[in-house]
Order: sequence, then C-alpha cells, then structure tokens
Amino acid sequence: MQISLYRIAQEALNNVFKHSKASEAVVTLRMGDTVRLTVALRAPSAPGTYFSYWMLRDSYGVQFGTEACGCVPFWAKIIVSGGATATP
Repeated sequence: MQISLYRIAQEALNNVFKHSKASEAVVTLRMGDTVRLTVALRAPSAPGTYFSYWMLRDSYGVQFGTEACGCVPFWAKIIVSGGATATP
C-alpha cells in the first residue's frame, strides 16, 4: 500500500506542475482505519477561471479516474476574482 500511496501522490503533484497554474501544492496523508491523501492547492494570483484535469496511476502504472470505467479524469475548477487566496 505504501508504494501505491507514494505513486498516487507523485502523479497528483506531477499533474499539478504540468497542468495547473497553482502557485503552491501541499500533500497530506492520514492513515487509520481508512487512508486519506489530500493535495491542497493555492489558487493562481491572476484573476480568471482555471480548470485542472487529472488522471492518476496506481502502483502498477495503470491510469484511473472517475466513473465506472475509471477513464474520466478528476477535475477541479478554480475561479479567481481578485488575487491570490489561501486554501483552507
């Protein structure tokens, strides 16, 4: 499981740097009965609407996303109306 979590975090950060205009990304991992891996982004400083589409890879290198087929990318839409904002 550790390798899978590492690969998921690695792919998420790779996608942030390749495809988003986020000025900062922070990865948090919490393990217990369930595992929660969070990638928090800081919005770009320039006003506008930004989209980020992510396909992740598991520890075997197989891409996955959403929907039953796992072939639809995760996505995020960020609207910046007036300058940088902190991610809670």
